[in-house]
Amino acid sequence: PAPLPAATQQRTGPSTGKIFAFALAGILMIGLLGAAAMLVTGNRTIPGLTPSAAPAATAVTMSLPPVVDGHPLIDNESSRQLVDAAKQQLAAVSANPVVGMYGDPGQLPAFVIVAGTTTAGSPDQVLTGMAAGFQQSLGSQELNFVDQPAGPLGGTMRCAEHSPMATCMWSVDGAFGM
Repeated sequence: PAPLPAATQQRTGPSTGKIFAFALAGILMIGLLGAAAMLVTGNRTIPGLTPSAAPAATAVTMSLPPVVDGHPLIDNESSRQLVDAAKQQLAAVSANPVVGMYGDPGQLPAFVIVAGTTTAGSPDQVLTGMAAGFQQSLGSQELNFVDQPAGPLGGTMRCAEHSPMATCMWSVDGAFGM
């Protein structure tokens, strides 16, 4: 009789692709958080801009949608660890930060959203600071942020394309998002 084939083992841990996807998302989130922290804490001086008085108190409610562009909010142990770490870092600069990763099972996250409240200045100052911080986190890659329609909530939005993704930043009096 022919020998029996070796038993195959069922994988129980995350695949290499998932590990890579969440590592990439973590790196992106660190860059985004660095940009937000430098902006909101004032640890970065933006040439040509002077700080303004804090805007009048605005009631801002931050929440994440369940789906972005057809991609559901990722909710698993790996994403929760990244999101919780990001929220903890943002808590130092925003009273009610929200962080979410969106994508399809087994794929790289299609979207990472980081948002919070701020009293750092006008929407233009906030976006200028965020763009400068994000640029610094990328090192030598030059980005050209271009104004885009902000949508029904108003405010100001700027986006830049960089390999392998695009980054959009939004601000309105009292809030920011990436």
